[in-house]
Amino acid sequence: MELSLREIESFVLDRLTFVKEIKLFKNEKDLLVNGTCKLKLENQKKTLEFEVQIYPHYPLSSYNSEAIRFFNKELLHLSHVMKEGYICIHTTHNPDIRKKLIIDFHSLKNWIEKYYINAKSDVHYEHLVIEQKEIGGNYRSFMFTELDYTFSDGQYGEVDISIIGQSMFKNKPCGNFIIQSFIIDQTKTVDCTWNKTYKSFDKTNIGFFYYMNHPPATYSKFIYESWSELGKHLSEDFLLLLHNFERQHSKETKDYIPLLIGYPTTANKIYWQVALLKLGNFPFYGTPEKIDGKKTGKWVSAIRDEPIEWAISRDVSYELFFGRGALTNILTDNNILIIGIGAIGSILAKSLVQGGCKNIDICDFDIKNPENVCRSEYQFKYGVGTKTTELKKILIDISPFTNIEIIDNENFDPIIKMSADDPERRKGITQFLAKYDFIFDCSTDNNLMYALDKLKLANSTVNLSITNYAAELVCGVGIGLYPFVMNQFENILDNNLEDKYEPVGCWSPTFKASYNDISTKVHLALRHINNELRLKRKLSNFVISESEDNLKLTINKY
Repeated sequence: MELSLREIESFVLDRLTFVKEIKLFKNEKDLLVNGTCKLKLENQKKTLEFEVQIYPHYPLSSYNSEAIRFFNKELLHLSHVMKEGYICIHTTHNPDIRKKLIIDFHSLKNWIEKYYINAKSDVHYEHLVIEQKEIGGNYRSFMFTELDYTFSDGQYGEVDISIIGQSMFKNKPCGNFIIQSFIIDQTKTVDCTWNKTYKSFDKTNIGFFYYMNHPPATYSKFIYESWSELGKHLSEDFLLLLHNFERQHSKETKDYIPLLIGYPTTANKIYWQVALLKLGNFPFYGTPEKIDGKKTGKWVSAIRDEPIEWAISRDVSYELFFGRGALTNILTDNNILIIGIGAIGSILAKSLVQGGCKNIDICDFDIKNPENVCRSEYQFKYGVGTKTTELKKILIDISPFTNIEIIDNENFDPIIKMSADDPERRKGITQFLAKYDFIFDCSTDNNLMYALDKLKLANSTVNLSITNYAAELVCGVGIGLYPFVMNQFENILDNNLEDKYEPVGCWSPTFKASYNDISTKVHLALRHINNELRLKRKLSNFVISESEDNLKLTINKY
């Protein structure tokens, strides 16, 4: 810091009238600046005192945390106060220490006005404060989605769970699980909304759930740390269920059993926190019931004052999963077919999946070879294999909400081409294709493009083709796209066909272009299509071209 502590004190008191006192001293051991400050706002009766802590890298923040903190444990009940007592504020960047001090103290002032004086509460849900700890030498994460069910206070039952893989979390192994379903009253099953693939995973684990009408937390934000705190909110019937389960299974394994504690958040949403119970060491036990000092012959549950081991839990409901950016629902909620999943098709497919599309079928006859990796979405580690099989795996790994089906290209391609001039066959293939709202032809096969155009489909048919060096991307849309695309390539665009990539062996030469060249234009094309649909405009033909210096892309609509 460029100012001395005395200079900081004088500057703050001179410039900020609501700061009535500030005293700072330096801790040579950890290089922190500690101290206190007193604030009193206009029309505020009470002066608030905060402990101050300033880190050596102030005024720069670190890991999204401000380098100055204000503490007051008497305010824990208010919003945006962390368990240690510091006020959670996030302010704008400024490398000038004087300007940054003004920004940070004004942020504290705003917090006092909003949450202390006016007692405001946030509409959006704030996660409970949980310190993530390793349990049994590793971490465990549990993921769930929204449920089409309304729970009542005290409702409980079992959950089915599948493991989806291992990862590393804070340099320790982490087992990742998904909640498959909730079994209610031993009769009704309520499923999480995963896609077909994730729903088909083996149910490897069992657990329990208990729903409460309030968060399992102090001040509705600091999660209970001991079973004695949580246990008093669990019903006797549920504790008896856990006891009987442990008695039946404790000799089989000493594994951890997840207990999902559910509670309402906002807009009728539910969050599930996951506590882990170790078989053979459940913190619940039975004691004889006594009335007036005499045993009744009944047993009641008692709870040991032991720490709760909370696992990681995440709500990955569709709206949250794609909340940071999704395509228009005209694309995401409709059925899509992609024909040809080479460079263009695989990039398009991945972008559609990451944009929230729920139902995509893919079709291609080709084999993925190592040389395909450099300009498409395939991976070297899968070696040589069928493109459709590998791409389906890649897409499913991205989104648990997208259903991917593979269309048998062995018969699909010739049937379409035979149907172009055959009314009987045309009727059959047209009926088959009618289930798709969008058909993206990325095959770069002029014969297929011709045949599809002759079918005069009612679907939104889109052809994406690219010139050599990916200098232009041509997009033909709807009935009549074939003559438009062919005219662009044969008469308008300067498509250099002399300098093409000649592979080893008897293979057709292909265009030259990097992944960056191709993906830039494919993503822009999809953005344009998405925007037109979002604005409810009719899709039309267009060409994406670039300037001579390759730095400006232009969309020309026809």
